Amino acid sequence: SNFACAKVVLAQPGVDASLYAVARFSLAAVSLLPGAIDAARRGLISWETARGAFVCGSWVAFGYLGQTVGLMTTTPSRACVICSLNCIFVAIVAELSRVNSTKDRGYKTNFDLKKLIPAFIAVAGVAIIELQGAAGKPTIGDLLCFSQPIGFGMGYLQLEELMKKEPNAALPVSGIKLAVVATSA
Repeated sequence: SNFACAKVVLAQPGVDASLYAVARFSLAAVSLLPGAIDAARRGLISWETARGAFVCGSWVAFGYLGQTVGLMTTTPSRACVICSLNCIFVAIVAELSRVNSTKDRGYKTNFDLKKLIPAFIAVAGVAIIELQGAAGKPTIGDLLCFSQPIGFGMGYLQLEELMKKEPNAALPVSGIKLAVVATSA
């Protein structure tokens, strides 16, 4: 419903993409603020993790910026399918990371394409559901929507690393990410 709702809201007279994004993410950030402040007060987040959450939020903001502006000229269905490519992006980066980490420890492993099959199946499923009967020429919005798999994918990868280091910092990390997205809009 994210893409369809965004398209409906953005189609209303007087609503621009940045106003919509600021309202959406500010409300979310403010709702997490009390819990995030309490968690920070109790020492559940380090400065290093807070900085990482800022970087993570910047990647997510990049993805949402492309989505919001892209939806001005593309369909919600196409934006959704393009967004689902983050599954493939994350799988590729994770597999490259695995191969490089074994290389650093003196082992040699190869990139395993079989590990990407579930991601391709997931994207194919989304495409089958979302693109039924969708026609039309590519738009600039389609191109802008390609920020989604990169931004959201990098955000997921960054978030995974942050949560490995400080699993109890989930609430303040989420608050920081949302605040970054809100201020970036």
